[in-house]
Amino acid sequence: MTFELWLFAIKHLGRTYDAALAIYNTFPEDRKEELSYYLFLYFITVPVLKDGRSSIMKWTKLLIVSDSHGEFANLRGAVMKERPFDILVHCGDVGGNLVKILEAESSFAIKAVKGNTDSFYPLPTDEDFKVEQYNIWVTHGDRYNVKYDYDLASLKAASKKHCADIILFGHSHHAEIQKDENKGLLLINPGCIGIPRTNAEVSSYAILGISDDYDIEYELKKIGGE
Repeated sequence: MTFELWLFAIKHLGRTYDAALAIYNTFPEDRKEELSYYLFLYFITVPVLKDGRSSIMKWTKLLIVSDSHGEFANLRGAVMKERPFDILVHCGDVGGNLVKILEAESSFAIKAVKGNTDSFYPLPTDEDFKVEQYNIWVTHGDRYNVKYDYDLASLKAASKKHCADIILFGHSHHAEIQKDENKGLLLINPGCIGIPRTNAEVSSYAILGISDDYDIEYELKKIGGE
């Protein structure tokens, strides 16, 4: 029984105190005393962050941008501001060769797709990859009417083909995050990382964090002139 409880504690490394307590309360009374001892040993020996998460939780950080249209000052600024991160995702309308533009940077992977203005660049129209247990689909969005379809119904319908859990897209220059609980989808448009077309627009990008413990964090951020 002792070994079983120790394995239980190891399995839940990275859980918050509240999550550990919730799990603890599901155990039979005759096992709680032994379980509490091993959880106590774990929580006093593993460094814990300010928000209660274990510092040994593994996070994958994605910097998500779109619609640079050949203007890369803000993109470089976002890279400098957010590093270290693991993956740079560009959702199209790049306007250049990202590998050459960021040739000095080799600490992160690059995932990029073709936008409607990227005719001269050899980029795929879609990019599918996986981070931990989440399937991520990257597409520009112009083929799915994202500028005018506020519910993003066409984009959501197309996501079935990609078995997507998370959709990253651009095209509209409108930064937004939608969470569709019914379809189990998280949709992120980072907005325009290039120069805004109108005074109403701001340059922006998104950050997505995915842990090996089923956690997801995301945020939209402004850059340039904020």
